[in-house]
Amino acid sequence: MGNGTPKLWVRFHGRFVFVHSKSAQSLTVLAVKMDKNPYFGAAPHDVFMTIREGNVHRTPKAAPQHTPISDPPKPEFEPKYRIAANNVLPRPLSSVSPALYDGARLLWNLSEVEVNIPLTGGFEWKDKVVELADLAHLSEKSGGGRDLAPRCLDSINPECATTAIVRIRAGFGRAAHERPNDAKAAKAMVYGFVPRSNPDATPIEEGILADMVEVSMDLPDAGVALSFDRKGSDEPSYVTVSGGNFLMGPDVVVTFSNLCTTSEDSSVDKEFAAFYEVLARRPDVDQGLVPKAGAPVISSPLMFRPNGDCYLAAKISV
Repeated sequence: MGNGTPKLWVRFHGRFVFVHSKSAQSLTVLAVKMDKNPYFGAAPHDVFMTIREGNVHRTPKAAPQHTPISDPPKPEFEPKYRIAANNVLPRPLSSVSPALYDGARLLWNLSEVEVNIPLTGGFEWKDKVVELADLAHLSEKSGGGRDLAPRCLDSINPECATTAIVRIRAGFGRAAHERPNDAKAAKAMVYGFVPRSNPDATPIEEGILADMVEVSMDLPDAGVALSFDRKGSDEPSYVTVSGGNFLMGPDVVVTFSNLCTTSEDSSVDKEFAAFYEVLARRPDVDQGLVPKAGAPVISSPLMFRPNGDCYLAAKISV
């Protein structure tokens, strides 16, 4: 991954709105509760954070391969699950080397949780090869307003369609494709936008949309303590991460996901309309523009899954 200085890679997959403040040099990431408005018929979504176990400091006994961090923050934000990674490819039977396994993954449910990554230095976007959907622009073209509802940015509010918030104040952000690089030929990621109530309309604003966002930050040698404010809790809890040993490499990857459990067999991403719920003045529920995958590239919905449906996010500036 990174060369030279160890990196903290923070990755996002699924239904997030990325709120960039140029003046504050910050990125606030809103995990959207897609089924808040039942009219949209969105499937349930759960917000999860996943980190390789070997990068997490729980107790000295739990991670003996690490350089100990003195006085780790307390209390600990304990994971919900511990799962085996599924990204290990088998080796041929003739190979004398076993498949490389880099340990289990710890998984946290972030429902009604605010996450703060305390690294500083300012955030900015870079490498804009592909883009996120511009929520303010699409709302305006749909008859709505451009402004985010302030309460959605300030905290997790029951009146707002957010279920988790991640706050970032450092690093470089990149909207990207998970795989492969040739998006048009291999991923069918060319989209236009149509009114939610009229999927057969002629698409407008055609272009290639990203299916993931990653932010890279310099990782201090001592690691970094991510803080978590759970709704109803009096004090934050923490997860401390640092680079691994020579087998795992010096970088740390923290992955956030907000994916649907089921989705329609359609090239029209109707539940995208739920993103407008975070705006101060929303377009009409049926007139909001939603992405439609380009027909010339797609012969089956399976061709754009899992790299399109339910992976698309949006951005807005404040």
